[in-house]
Amino acid sequence: MLTTRKFCVLELMYLSFFFILFHSQNKLKTQAEMTEMSNQLSLQSEYCASMGAVCCTLLWKASQQEDIIPHLLAGSQMKSFIPVVSFTLESFLATYEGEMPENMNEEIQFVLSLVGIVTNVAASAVGREFLSKSSHCKTLVESFSHLLAKPFSKHLIRLKGLAVMSLYNLSINQMGLKVLTSTKGLVPLLTWLLSVENSEEMRLHTLLLLHSLISEPNNIKLLLEVKEGVSLPSAAM
Repeated sequence: MLTTRKFCVLELMYLSFFFILFHSQNKLKTQAEMTEMSNQLSLQSEYCASMGAVCCTLLWKASQQEDIIPHLLAGSQMKSFIPVVSFTLESFLATYEGEMPENMNEEIQFVLSLVGIVTNVAASAVGREFLSKSSHCKTLVESFSHLLAKPFSKHLIRLKGLAVMSLYNLSINQMGLKVLTSTKGLVPLLTWLLSVENSEEMRLHTLLLLHSLISEPNNIKLLLEVKEGVSLPSAAM
């Protein structure tokens, strides 16, 4: 009876050992599979970013021709494109909340191309009209505002410049101007940008945008906001 009991204990020990060994092997196998899957997803993400950067850069260059704009606006694709730009820009800013890494040329180029396409579309009268009437115009303006509010980064200099030019182009259209003037905090943001920006070109575009916003007779409130935000040199005595 005692011998049988010893065998039972030994069997339980062996079973426990093999169970632990089997479980460990499965765990290692699962970890290896997860690592492989993560690597594949990373490669796929890099490929998609590279392909997106190339395609959007080509489209950005094509949109520099004004006669191409009506063709881009035809159909329903551009209606879907505007929220894609907003979502991509917001995701990009959220992902790189802190200091941006150096090896992110494709990501930057992809986002640059998207914003550049919007800038070129807004540079034409038909494009401005289309963007201003879009139900996503307000969201796009807010996304650009979030971008402009970001602290200085060498990776964002050109991106911010395109955003300011896009907003200026929109302001030429009456409906676009209405969207801009109704965007809370935009004027204080622009006056702040004017005070901290070192690039003369960026300051010039910001001034042009501010001038466009306050040039309408009914925008007295915005004019006062600009006066409060911009420090003007006192007259010489």
